[in-house]
Amino acid sequence: MKNSGMSGKFILFISLVFAFGSGLVSAQVELSGDLLGEVSPSGRYLVVGQPSDDAPTMTVSSIDVETLTLLGQVEVPYTRNFAVNDDGSILAHEYFGRLGWHVGITEILTAASLDDRGISQGEVISVALNPTGTIVAYASGARLDIDDRENNTGVVAISEREGVVGNLAWSPSGDRLAAVLSPRQSAFAQEPGIQIWEVRTADSGMSVEPSLLIDGGGGMVDWSPDGEHIAATRSQGFDVFSSHTGELIASFETPSSDFSRPYPVAWSSDGLSIAAGVEEGVAVWNVATGEQVALYETQNTPSIIAWRSDGTILHDDGQNGLYLNGELVEISENVPTATPEPTTTPAPTPTETPSPTFTPEPTATETPIPTPTPTLTPTPTETLSPTSTDTPTPTLTPTFTPTPPPNRIVNGDFSNGLNNWVFASNISKTVTNGVLNAYRVGNGDGGIAQIMSFNASVGQALEARLLIGNSGNVSKSVRITLSSANLSSPGVVTCLYTIPANTPLTAYHLIGPVVTGWTGTGVVFQIVLNLADYAPALLVDNVEVRQHMSTSLTATNCQA
Repeated sequence: MKNSGMSGKFILFISLVFAFGSGLVSAQVELSGDLLGEVSPSGRYLVVGQPSDDAPTMTVSSIDVETLTLLGQVEVPYTRNFAVNDDGSILAHEYFGRLGWHVGITEILTAASLDDRGISQGEVISVALNPTGTIVAYASGARLDIDDRENNTGVVAISEREGVVGNLAWSPSGDRLAAVLSPRQSAFAQEPGIQIWEVRTADSGMSVEPSLLIDGGGGMVDWSPDGEHIAATRSQGFDVFSSHTGELIASFETPSSDFSRPYPVAWSSDGLSIAAGVEEGVAVWNVATGEQVALYETQNTPSIIAWRSDGTILHDDGQNGLYLNGELVEISENVPTATPEPTTTPAPTPTETPSPTFTPEPTATETPIPTPTPTLTPTPTETLSPTSTDTPTPTLTPTFTPTPPPNRIVNGDFSNGLNNWVFASNISKTVTNGVLNAYRVGNGDGGIAQIMSFNASVGQALEARLLIGNSGNVSKSVRITLSSANLSSPGVVTCLYTIPANTPLTAYHLIGPVVTGWTGTGVVFQIVLNLADYAPALLVDNVEVRQHMSTSLTATNCQA
């Protein structure tokens, strides 16, 4: 999400609390002036820059969006644009037509390994870091440079349409870059557009290819969490486009009567809502229905929007400070006071411990071992014989553990996001709290699949277990299949389920034989959403696929 270049006058009071012994000392830091805001791709960190009054420098503050705490600050030369990577550990900024780097933004910001690059074509007007912070894109006029910092290689990206490169935004996966193109002054007839580039890195170097030109936009852009769509602001509203075809999916009009400059736009982490700045504050829309569901009023136009995981929105009002859903909030840091205590507790304990060392003297003389110990030893030896007869029976149970065959699915619990999964282009998807949320938005096969490298043959059985739910208000028709990666091969193990509306995650189980005609290598597990209902969301978690080497099954068994 890119909010750089959107500035507003406001004063932000940040209270810092430090613990010394048992007392608390608090200090206030005042931020005022033209403020720039940038949210990390993960949405966790908000980086705020504010120019100094008496020097050509800027104070940059790093804020944890979830805990509303100040993480640190650093002084940089005055900048109009900066970017932060996914975990908030690297900051890139432009100053006087050059690029600077700062490392350690989440730990009290330190200026380390400043890397200056002169730009001969003109001043840098926009900067964007990919989520890992390894590739930086920076625009100067009509030129866009993309540099791989790890391998020290760079290319100049050429757009399919002439124009001044403005706002830049990386896709969540970091392999696509979107740039707003504004027409040159000599070509006012030309419409603004959004150019998307495919960016690939390899040992041989980096390749950048223009993949799509979208007509429209002209202001700020933000990618949906699944990378399938782009929201782009325009005069008096914003549009949502397919990031693969450029097709206009939906248009949203703002409640403002005068929308003369581009305000920020931001997707929620579940991809179900979009927030945009308007003259009266921040408005929120439901993406599926197009309905405006909230308006958080402020005195001035906001320039920063950051979604939190609980669905609340951290934003500014262009003048007075940071707000949470329209209410002014205080950003603070609390350091626990418990740390000094361990230094006092070790001192008393060593002085007390010698007293136990005194007691062994009487007990040693008084407790000669002969009488109690011999009489007690026979009883333990007799209790040992029953326990030894009991142990052989448990030793038989370990032979049961090899019985369940290994789970062939990789990342079945979605702990690694969408890795290893393949989605049809008409599936909108995101992972929230380790659960896949997916729904179908158009024509096509509507498939969610994973290709597994093992081979199956006739006489074996394939089994799938998974959790399925439905957070939407309409029921969903779902077909689950296990088939050969050779699509022409028959012998599919398949079950059809209807998932009622508002159903929590529920266990589903299917098992069936591999029958005559199965050929080819590889097995495909697939969930097919049969209907394009545009209704979030089918929930999927804990997918398991197992191969049984022999079976007496003659038909597929579908259970729920």
